[in-house]
Amino acid sequence: MGRSILEDGLLIISQCKSMTGDIWEAYFGAAAIAGYFFVKENSMPLDTVNRIVAQSETMLDKHSSRGAAHPVFGIDPGDAEKMILESLEPGIDELHWVGHNVIYAALGLLAIQELGGWGTKEEILGISTLIRSFDKSIPGRSWLGYSMSDVRELEINEKDYFPLL
Repeated sequence: MGRSILEDGLLIISQCKSMTGDIWEAYFGAAAIAGYFFVKENSMPLDTVNRIVAQSETMLDKHSSRGAAHPVFGIDPGDAEKMILESLEPGIDELHWVGHNVIYAALGLLAIQELGGWGTKEEILGISTLIRSFDKSIPGRSWLGYSMSDVRELEINEKDYFPLL
C-alpha cells in the first residue's frame, strides 16, 4: 500500500467537518489508514493484501478530493502532533463514551509519522476540529449488551490501569 492511501485518508479526516458539516465521513479516511497499517504490520497472503488495497482505493476514490493540490512542505510534524494532541486533551476522559476522538487522533498521528510529516496548518486544524467535535458528546450507539443509559452511567475507575509491557 502506498503513501497516497495515507495522504488521502488524512485529507478525508481533515476535510470532513468543513465539507460535509458532519463527523461521519471521517470513517472512510480512518478505514483507509487502518487498512494501510493492517497490511504493513501483518503477514498475509498476497491475494488478501491486494483485496485490502483495492477496497481501500475504491473507497478513497469515492470519498476523497484527490485532485486537490498538496504542498510539498507543510506544517512541521512536531507542530502537527502538538495541535492534534492538544485537541484531544479536553475530551480524553470521555473515551468510555465515544472513543472516536482517540481513533481519529491515533490514526492521524500514525499516518503523519509514517509519512514523515503531512499537511498544512489548515488541514491539521481540520483534524483537530473533528476531534474536538466529540467533546461532551453522548454515545452515538449502544454497545453490545449495554443500553445507552448504561453507557452514560459508566465512570472512570481510578483502579483501572493499562498493564505495563
